[in-house]
Amino acid sequence: MPRYNFSEISDFEFEELSRDLLQAELGVSLELFTPGPDQGIDIRNFGADGNGRSTIVGQCKRWAQNSYASFLRHLLNAELPKIRNLAPERYILMT
Repeated sequence: MPRYNFSEISDFEFEELSRDLLQAELGVSLELFTPGPDQGIDIRNFGADGNGRSTIVGQCKRWAQNSYASFLRHLLNAELPKIRNLAPERYILMT
């Protein structure tokens, strides 16, 4: 099985790859945001629920150089509040 090193691609290239894989897996069109502060959204579907919110939200994280414990702390402290605020039907974390 091939081994891939995703540390050699940029954050945005990782987001593009993640979007392409999710589109193929889910069979839906997904929107990708430009680099910068994203309020917890890197990828989302074009549709919206009746409340005007995205039904699928994706966040992409490359965390190879740090420990799992620090990654989990980051998710709980920085990302979870954003997820709760967005309240999507489905949240997908791409790592």
